[in-house]
Amino acid sequence: MHIDLIGKHVTKGNTAVWKNIHRGGRESASERFQLIEKDLPSFCPLSAPHSIILTDFNSDGRADLLLTCEKSSDDDQQSIEIWVAASILIAILILVVLTAILKSKEWREGEMEKRKQLHAINFDAL
Repeated sequence: MHIDLIGKHVTKGNTAVWKNIHRGGRESASERFQLIEKDLPSFCPLSAPHSIILTDFNSDGRADLLLTCEKSSDDDQQSIEIWVAASILIAILILVVLTAILKSKEWREGEMEKRKQLHAINFDAL
């Protein structure tokens, strides 16, 4: 099993992911993990210290993620953020469908433009 790490980046202060790229050799920790430099979409900054839980909250057979967040200045309450695997898959599916619809419309408009140009050439020939 290859375990990835998620936590608070020490120098940047944002939520970061270190992907496990271990291939079975005797590499050091810096060679074993690759820092994913993208800013993760998050509604709350991770607390320090923080807790991360991977479990199946919605019984779909996929691991969901729970993060503990910093206390807000408004109410001094600890909050959590839950990422459900199914919602990410649904978002990807929606994006794929929207892309297909837009590509289809673009193709149809291109075909209509070709027909208009062909009709104009035929009309001019008469």
